[in-house]
Amino acid sequence: MKPIFFTNSVICFKIIILCILILLNNSCKNDNKLDITIKLHEKNINDFSFRSYTPLNFIDSIPNGIKLVSNIDSVLIGYIKLINKYDLKRLYKENKISTYTFNNTKEYLYALVGYNKENKQCFAFDFNQNYDFTDDSLIVFDKNFVDLLKVEEIDKNILPSAKLKINEIINGTFTSTIADVKGYPSFNYFGNKNFTEDDRLGKKIPLLIERRNYYLYGEFNIREQKYKTAVYRQGWKKPEIKIQEKDSLFYKPSDRNYSKYYVSDTIKLNQQYFKIDTLELNTSLLKLKPIDLSQKVYGYRIGFSVKNFVINDLKGKSSHIKELFNEKEFLLIDFWGTWCEPCKDLTTNLIDLNLKYGDKISLISLAFEEDPKPVIEYIKKNNMNWYNGFLKGKPKARSTKSEIIKNLKITCFPTFIILDKKLNIVYRTCGGGEAYENMLLFVSKL
Repeated sequence: MKPIFFTNSVICFKIIILCILILLNNSCKNDNKLDITIKLHEKNINDFSFRSYTPLNFIDSIPNGIKLVSNIDSVLIGYIKLINKYDLKRLYKENKISTYTFNNTKEYLYALVGYNKENKQCFAFDFNQNYDFTDDSLIVFDKNFVDLLKVEEIDKNILPSAKLKINEIINGTFTSTIADVKGYPSFNYFGNKNFTEDDRLGKKIPLLIERRNYYLYGEFNIREQKYKTAVYRQGWKKPEIKIQEKDSLFYKPSDRNYSKYYVSDTIKLNQQYFKIDTLELNTSLLKLKPIDLSQKVYGYRIGFSVKNFVINDLKGKSSHIKELFNEKEFLLIDFWGTWCEPCKDLTTNLIDLNLKYGDKISLISLAFEEDPKPVIEYIKKNNMNWYNGFLKGKPKARSTKSEIIKNLKITCFPTFIILDKKLNIVYRTCGGGEAYENMLLFVSKL
């Protein structure tokens, strides 16, 4: 017979082991429920999708305090606006910026254009923002040089460039960032198509500023998976956020997995859902908050499910999305409009796609229009012999009550979304060219 103390010791040992296992299990679960705080820092990432181009405006007189180059005739001054002085003044009155910041923040970036003594055209940018063009690089060229230029053909190594500190007000917060900027002329940029021969005779050169911003960059882990994030502070209307696995290159807009996020968006990482909770630009922090979801999550990106939306055809008859699969494994939704030239350019491509892959994917086109009449005329004229739906709204104002446009955040036309039978988004892209070709390749492999 074993001693009682020995039996009790075994029992105690087992209880201790069981408690340790319970604690370890709970700690693993709790790890998944902790907020994730990501420290961000400035980083220069060569990513074309986060570049921007801005054409300059010209003024009729020389602003006070600007020092010109002595051997330049017929001078004109162009500019881009860097910050709204009224918003800056409001922040100063609210004690959100210092007197020094208020007095030393530049409102404009200036450029000079004109002719030199040899009657050659020239330009310069005041990238050091001291309002003095005598210490800036002067680019000189023959008069017909600009007419031959296209943005992608320019030898940018000969053009003026700088690392420019740019102060901005984003969502009511004063922030500073570093951007790589270049200045060069181009008549072919779409923003300069309004330049006339009179402008040319008036010595104007359509100047562009190319701006490649430094990201706020950070890395983090979710369990064993490593991720990276890049924040573009100058996104359209609000900062844009990219998050993806650390070892992958940042996706281009034409790539299948390309996504940009905003504060309050939901993102799925390593089989767990998070809310992008907070972005603090001044302290360079990004916070993710885990979401404990007991109900199904709907979204608008690859990997998320969509609701079984109700769609009206051009005669007003209603159908649910699931009904439009027509016994196919996949559904391709084309968001378009007769007002959208890139959409109409792809009509013949969609006809070919439907003929070639119609046995495995059902195609529907949903027109975002004020009136179905032009849609009916267009699809009849172009033999769009598949399901055509009507989403009522005002495209120019981006105003609509359409649930599917709002929930799927359709802001770009044409947008293509492919669903499987469970209404999961398996592909999403926007536009033609490379984006459409990549989608076509995906469809061919279904």
